[in-house]
Amino acid sequence: IDGERVSLGTGALLAGIRSAPAMPKPWPTRLGGALLTAGAQFMCFFLLGLLAIAIFPRRTAVVTDALAAHPIKAGAFGVLASVAFLPITVLLVVTVVGIILIPFFWLAYPVFGFFGYVALALLIGRKLPTKVIPTNTALLAIGAATIVAIGFIPIFGKLIWFLAAFFALGATLMTRFGEDRSNGNAPAVPGDMASIA
Repeated sequence: IDGERVSLGTGALLAGIRSAPAMPKPWPTRLGGALLTAGAQFMCFFLLGLLAIAIFPRRTAVVTDALAAHPIKAGAFGVLASVAFLPITVLLVVTVVGIILIPFFWLAYPVFGFFGYVALALLIGRKLPTKVIPTNTALLAIGAATIVAIGFIPIFGKLIWFLAAFFALGATLMTRFGEDRSNGNAPAVPGDMASIA
């Protein structure tokens, strides 16, 4: 160009692409992506929650009741369990048998946390003023939709999820995974959460 030789190699092209400003996506695209993400999160939470309730109806009810009756205690249990996670892992590492147990220990934390989140969703479904028939399915759907919607609140949504995890995990641990200590009580009917005080 004007007597000058300019090299347009691959590196120059890539540098130009990297330096080009990213075009903002139009709001319909962003909204559609957010709705798809929310729908996927809701379906995963809802279906796995239904599975948990179907397998452990009484335990789910016990954890839900504990979370409703002792939320501060549940939160304290969750914080202590989270703080103790790393020290317990270190203690398991120093023993031969403990090393074998580490994968199960690490798996137990998210499983217990999710189980507590299912109980939290049921509790939210109970507390919200709706006119739906209070079955497990309806209460879980309301609670799961509420939890997923909260996660999309800018800045504070993920923070609320993070803090709620302490209460969810703590309620599960506090009740020993929903162990029912009452004597002679019949198991809860999976579709009748309204009868559980």
